[in-house]
Amino acid sequence: MYKPKKHGASFFVFFGFYLKFLQRFALIFCLIIKPDRSLEISKRKETQIMKKTVLITGASGGIGGEICRIFAENGFDVIAQYNSGEEEITALKNETQKNFGISFFPVHADLSKSEDVDLLAKKALSFSKNIDVLVNNAGVSLRGIFQLIGEAEAKKLLSVNLESAMNLTRKVLPSMIARKAGKIVNIS
Repeated sequence: MYKPKKHGASFFVFFGFYLKFLQRFALIFCLIIKPDRSLEISKRKETQIMKKTVLITGASGGIGGEICRIFAENGFDVIAQYNSGEEEITALKNETQKNFGISFFPVHADLSKSEDVDLLAKKALSFSKNIDVLVNNAGVSLRGIFQLIGEAEAKKLLSVNLESAMNLTRKVLPSMIARKAGKIVNIS
């Protein structure tokens, strides 16, 4: 019979360093594609200033939270999707609004359900008609022996990691194409 290895404290120390590495990678990645700090002047009215808006999935996690902070620091209004971690998203909202004076719109949605993805897109587009940047950051992982992973768990993995990103992209892409502007970042 297969007995999984027991990991000692060294595994958790390594995992902590790995998580910190991922957070720093997200920070460096966002700095490389650092959004333009200048605001766009509307073509319809010369005096109307439009703020840019970013939609970030998985915003209550470590990487998603850092991405929210970076975009908020650069003057973007933030639409932050979360499924769990309501306390973290509330703290992030308070922090970014206090420090950067941006609008922060948290949206609870379970991305394993297609109706929640549709609702997220609808709420995001009602908050801001133009999503300038979409960051598909949400993801789930399965741990364990492959043969023991159930069909429901595998379906949830595909729904969150693949289908939700594709469907959300389909919802915000038409306005990006019409404006000939926008960025989509997929984190896997």
